Amino acid sequence: MKKFCLAIAVIVLTVPAFAQDTRIRCESDGGRHQCGFTGTGSVALVRQLSKSNCEYKRSWGYSGDTIWVDRGCRADFVVSRTSAFSSIPTSAVVCESDGGMHRCATDTRYGVRLSRQSSKHACVEGKDWGYTSDGIWVDRGCRAEFIVGPGPMTSASPNYHGSVVCESHNNTRERCAADTRFGVSIARQLSENACILNESWGWNNRNIWVSKGCRAEFILGTQ
Repeated sequence: MKKFCLAIAVIVLTVPAFAQDTRIRCESDGGRHQCGFTGTGSVALVRQLSKSNCEYKRSWGYSGDTIWVDRGCRADFVVSRTSAFSSIPTSAVVCESDGGMHRCATDTRYGVRLSRQSSKHACVEGKDWGYTSDGIWVDRGCRAEFIVGPGPMTSASPNYHGSVVCESHNNTRERCAADTRFGVSIARQLSENACILNESWGWNNRNIWVSKGCRAEFILGTQ
């Protein structure tokens, strides 16, 4: 049985090559519930609302035109439609600065976006990293994985600035430098302990903080 879901359509007018993305809230009250959407596409969890852990393939997942949630998982999801450039392959490139400028040769014709930051130093586009017609450059200790090509974005926002993994070990409070100018949301919870906004994670204008055993991958610039 499919449960009623709140769906908000978000159209990226500044990037006409991408089709419409849809934000869907799907909630379990302890049992399994399903939330349908029109058409097909990939699904990503963008914000966990429940104290119960939302773990992919265990307490949430999707198939065809349906998202399912279970075990008390309540969250907001984004359905990313097929890109007009879907026939063009994407690739991942790791580029690392040891403190100075470093360049990584790659084909940047179809765009570059930061996928995963691996350095403690923030990777801010235009300041710590960027790209030219012949490759990616990094500086000031920025180390990260970049996605090269026009593959579907993780978020519908034109301000998408990649992702950062931040982890609290032994329930300690940790801070991770990040470009938080355009907002932060959870992409993927990695811990058994729930990651709850303003309780076990949050952010300020310089970094993301986590505590109480929260470990997660955070999307930068989705709000």
